[in-house]
Amino acid sequence: MLQRKSLLVCLALVLVFGCSVWERTVLTQVHAQGQTTVAPQNQDDLLHYQTPLTELISDSPVRKSQIALRVEKSKYRLTVLYRGKAVKSYPVVLGGNPVDDKRREGDSCTPEGYFHLSLVRPHQDWTKFMLLDYPTAVSWQRFRTAKRDGTIPKNATIGGAVGIHGVPDHADAAIDRRQNWTAGCISLKTHDIEEVASVCQKGTLVHILH
Repeated sequence: MLQRKSLLVCLALVLVFGCSVWERTVLTQVHAQGQTTVAPQNQDDLLHYQTPLTELISDSPVRKSQIALRVEKSKYRLTVLYRGKAVKSYPVVLGGNPVDDKRREGDSCTPEGYFHLSLVRPHQDWTKFMLLDYPTAVSWQRFRTAKRDGTIPKNATIGGAVGIHGVPDHADAAIDRRQNWTAGCISLKTHDIEEVASVCQKGTLVHILH
């Protein structure tokens, strides 16, 4: 009951703010202190990154029901697929722990698996916010197993409010430097999140891989 109550509170926060309060605190710390970075993104690893998405999809208007997203955490890359074919990829950053699968609230990990978008909306700080339907039934199963195995504390909560969003104004450099500043969300440059969100809708499939 407490876990479900915590999740409901977390979802209420995301509907109001578009990300967790804890994530906002992390962002403030990044601006104030900097954040550990890894090698910058090589744009050669990005499919058709310099070409507008509208030029890569022949249908006009785009059939949003045919769009899917694939996030490869180890490659810091989000790819838009149309009718099952990869058409364009974008650089992204992740949570403070960009390697592990999310197991509980506060672990700074981005969840892995299959998800769907629960909402797509404008956001005053992040340009756009696209909420994932985490935790799914699979997420709950992994969470309960981890508790039984003792790999997470007995009093841990599963968390929520995980999504795909932009960066604050004039903060695109955080993506170029791969500053993993979020609390587990996936963050893109301002122009990139605008372009991706323009072809997404509630129900869009998102596959997140290690």
